[in-house]
Amino acid sequence: MTQAPGNCAEKRRAIMTLESLAQSDRSRPSERLPVLDILRGFAILGMFMVHFADEAPGGGAIGETIRQAMILFVENRAYATFAIMFGVGFAIQLHSADTRGEDVRWRFLRRLLGLVGFGVVAAALYSPQLIGYAYTGVWLLVVRRWSARACCSSPCWPARR
Repeated sequence: MTQAPGNCAEKRRAIMTLESLAQSDRSRPSERLPVLDILRGFAILGMFMVHFADEAPGGGAIGETIRQAMILFVENRAYATFAIMFGVGFAIQLHSADTRGEDVRWRFLRRLLGLVGFGVVAAALYSPQLIGYAYTGVWLLVVRRWSARACCSSPCWPARR
C-alpha cells in the first residue's frame, strides 16, 4: 500500500510529478501502428492493380486468365482490407480521443468531408466507393456508443433487410 505524502513539500512534489507526466503524455507525438499503415498500403496497391488491370489492353485466353486471377486473388481482398482498415482507423481515433477527453466528432466529420471530395473526383473517373465510405463514416459516428445488441437489432442494420 502506497503511503500518501505527509508534508506540503512532498505533496507539491507529487503533484508536480503527476502534472509533468500528464504534460509529457500530451506533448508526445502520436504513436502510429506500422502494421496498419502496411496493410493500408497493400490494400491501396491492390486497388490500383485492379483498376489499372481493368483498363489494360489485351485479351485472349491469357488476358482473361490474368483478369480472373486479379479478381480472385487481389480485388476482393484489397476492398475487404481497405474497408477493415477504415473501421480500425475509426475505432483507434475515437478511442484515443476518448482517452484524452476530446470531442473527435468535428475533426472526423471534416475528414469525411475530405473523403467525399476525393470520392467525387474518383466517381468522375472510375468508382463512387469513397463516397460510400464517407456515408458509412457518418453512420459510425451515430452508432459508435451503441451496444452490439442495439446495432444488430436496429432496423437500419444491413443484415436485417
